[in-house]
Amino acid sequence: MIIWDEYQYGKSIYDTGSVKTKKWQTNELRSLIKFMLSENSKIELYKVRKKIEECCTDEIKYLTSKQKNNIFNKLISQCKDAEKNVKIIKDKEIVIYTEEIEKIKLLNDNNKEKIVFTLLVYCKWLGLEWLSISKSDLQKESKTTNINSKIFQELLTSLFKDKYLESDVIKLDKLERRKEKIMKKQMWKICCLQNEGEIAFKFNNYINFVFRYLNYVYGGYYECEICGVIYLQNKQNNIAKCNQCKQYKTIDTKEIKCIDCGENVNIDAKDNETCRCEKHREEHIREVNRLRKQKQREKQKLSRSQLES
Repeated sequence: MIIWDEYQYGKSIYDTGSVKTKKWQTNELRSLIKFMLSENSKIELYKVRKKIEECCTDEIKYLTSKQKNNIFNKLISQCKDAEKNVKIIKDKEIVIYTEEIEKIKLLNDNNKEKIVFTLLVYCKWLGLEWLSISKSDLQKESKTTNINSKIFQELLTSLFKDKYLESDVIKLDKLERRKEKIMKKQMWKICCLQNEGEIAFKFNNYINFVFRYLNYVYGGYYECEICGVIYLQNKQNNIAKCNQCKQYKTIDTKEIKCIDCGENVNIDAKDNETCRCEKHREEHIREVNRLRKQKQREKQKLSRSQLES
């Protein structure tokens, strides 16, 4: 799993209170920790540990408090450098050059072009000449999950033969073997990488980024004017906002008092129905449902008694 923007990813985990994968991964939790530390460098560590536990309770419910704290403290220490500073990836911009686009375009195969462009972006994002990426991540980011593994491997082999890619297998040292849980790792090198030239486009939003290449070369996509994410355009070519940004967003709020407990509650300024806090609203809904079911039972009982008579 590739986390392109640790700040935004950590913020989404913090807001939702859960990790996105079925089985939580340490890089996801590191993004959460880095987000919390970058927002408040003086935050008490017990609050960070408490938030981590909240986000992955299904995986750690059988551990003791001591075991949990040992794991969490290790993760927190990994998020700081030698000077105790937090380094978080945020709004990292990469530049794509026209010469790179033109060389990829020569492949004249949609799937191959998407794979090479994805590897090019990942290479620039890492800032490395050689990179390692899992096939599942490569398929996901290149939007080629619709083809099976055998065909995908044939595409990679073809790119290697056409000298768009170079491949090598390296032996991992002891520390990396323990971390990766493998002895060897396959490395890739993209052969059309450029460091200067005529700029085709720049971006720092990596959601659907492969569509940026397709839009530049073939067209048919649009960039949301609010969030900056790129999507497939419709036939009328008139979409300017994505579905999420089209939804109504609260511009202003107002304060009301809960009619049950008197607590002050902030609600949407256009909300004229809410009159209770969240806790008492749920209790009210349960009571309404209970009374409704009770009336239904009484009605059914009356109907049966009338039939019997």
